[in-house]
Amino acid sequence: MSKAPDLSAFTKEEIRQSLDPVRHPVKIAVCGSDNYFNVGAIIRSAHIFLVKEIILIDIPQFYERATMGTHKWENIRHVTTEEFLTENLPLVCFERRPDLDSQNLMGFSYPENAVLVFGNEKTGIPDQILAKAHSVVCIPQYGLQNDMNLANAMSIGIYDWTLKHYTKRV
Repeated sequence: MSKAPDLSAFTKEEIRQSLDPVRHPVKIAVCGSDNYFNVGAIIRSAHIFLVKEIILIDIPQFYERATMGTHKWENIRHVTTEEFLTENLPLVCFERRPDLDSQNLMGFSYPENAVLVFGNEKTGIPDQILAKAHSVVCIPQYGLQNDMNLANAMSIGIYDWTLKHYTKRV
């Protein structure tokens, strides 16, 4: 376990700005989660992977303690579904539904500057967002339960992206 540096001499904004040049060119979007603890866990995981931005769609708040303080250093944006739909972004939607023609995450190739989109555990990603998707992918599951915790799914997704794109930075 590494020892965190003493950042007390810097403002939150200075820390956030100093991280921007080393962030990965990928964004995370989370749709309509009503589990604010899970959203906090997602922010914490997104920080570990230094994503460019975290977009919270129709999520008014999150549990700050679940982020372990990392929300202070992240680029977090709150938007409505309607606002999100006006953006021209390459969306990779992580969704598992029998009526969708989704690709298996294993072997999937991400587009440049992708936005990885994750939905509410109960209702999934809204259909209007799925309609704009560049790709729909699913995480292989082998157990009897047919859904996965949202924070775990996001961690698997961003790990997969990082594994396929990571280049050592100097």
